[in-house]
Amino acid sequence: MSTASLNWMRSNRFQLSVDKTELIWCRSIRKLLHLPSCSFSVAGSLICPVNTVHDLGVFINNDLGMVTHVRRGMSCCFAAVHQLFHLRRYVANDCFCSLVVSLGPSRLDYGNFCLVGLPAYLQKCLHFVLNTTACLLLRLGCYDHVS
Repeated sequence: MSTASLNWMRSNRFQLSVDKTELIWCRSIRKLLHLPSCSFSVAGSLICPVNTVHDLGVFINNDLGMVTHVRRGMSCCFAAVHQLFHLRRYVANDCFCSLVVSLGPSRLDYGNFCLVGLPAYLQKCLHFVLNTTACLLLRLGCYDHVS
């Protein structure tokens, strides 16, 4: 990083957090094999390229795909659903419905602007999460039909 950039940051009261800085190379899928692997020096620290970056709760892959974002969102939702499943007999139905809606699918809603044009296989994954949450809300079994 140039000294002019560092001076500008200091004069505007910005501080660079080098340990949170990530570098990603974005290219098309067929050119992913030819990505440079060299590291860059930023404020005296070496930053190595990564395959996925995390910014404002959204995970972006180096092919600008959302596979990591969907998988991590699914993991968080299923963890919440699993915990709520054990809690449902101890909580009133209205309270339980509020908990499920606030802790389950709302995690998928964050960053949903990135999910436009998502491939069909990732849409099915998100649909599966929503169906599982609906089964929990309606107190249905794993193989019951949700519509």
